[in-house]
Amino acid sequence: MLILKSNDIARTYSDDFVDSANVFYSRILCNGVYVHLIGIYDFAEIFWKNVIEKYEIKVDWIIDSHKGLGDWFENVPLYRVFLESDKSWLLPKYYFKGKFISHDAPDGFIPINEEKLNQYDWQLHWEKDWANIYRTPWNL
Repeated sequence: MLILKSNDIARTYSDDFVDSANVFYSRILCNGVYVHLIGIYDFAEIFWKNVIEKYEIKVDWIIDSHKGLGDWFENVPLYRVFLESDKSWLLPKYYFKGKFISHDAPDGFIPINEEKLNQYDWQLHWEKDWANIYRTPWNL
């Protein structure tokens, strides 16, 4: 793992491993395939505008665990940024509603099941009482 500090990103975290950092990169081997994971410690809506939209990075999934976003998805600033985006082709195709979400997905989100996902040859398994996956209304 590579941990970096960027002065362009206002928020940082500190721990015993490094003095201060706000960006990390890790390459993980998963089922014989390398997955590149980049994390940036910043507000989600600021990250979306300053990185995702600026560099036009396509995002397939938004994972809502109700721990990181801080409120119901429709009430967080990132959701409003999605609704107002002029780069809708970058918006996530799927919404993963995690275990701690006690309400329905936003209006217009369509529940999908594992069989439908398997049509796309994705290897994704989850317990139906633990989490749900929805197709977002963006990029239909």
